[in-house]
Amino acid sequence: MHVPAMTGNDNARAQLAATQRVNLNSARSVVVNVRATLRYALHTEVEFFWISADGGSKDGRGETRDISQKGAYVVASTYPPKGAAVKISISLPPALDTGKSLRMEAKGHVVRVDSGHEPRGTFRCGFAVSNEEVRLCSG
Repeated sequence: MHVPAMTGNDNARAQLAATQRVNLNSARSVVVNVRATLRYALHTEVEFFWISADGGSKDGRGETRDISQKGAYVVASTYPPKGAAVKISISLPPALDTGKSLRMEAKGHVVRVDSGHEPRGTFRCGFAVSNEEVRLCSG
């Protein structure tokens, strides 16, 4: 009997299904984080830029909720649509050994948009960016 080889995506889905929930006993279970990279809860300023459907240049400002090597989640009042190519610039806290500020600049695509209302009637949303290129810059 020939068993077809699993692709990388099939293998990842199988691992996720197998390791996402581990039953310790019938009364409790543990959820295991199987993400490819760690996410860091970082609330800092971010600027983002994209080209609108009519070809115009758009920009916005917001705050990161979390970042990782592979992407970021941004909370803002304006946002690019899902699938848009974006450039983001994230202000990072100063390095402890030098005291110099750093900035992470990335190019990527919006993979998810979550919209909603905040308390006091303000409208804010969040969007997830998958990075394709990342640079760390000083200052």
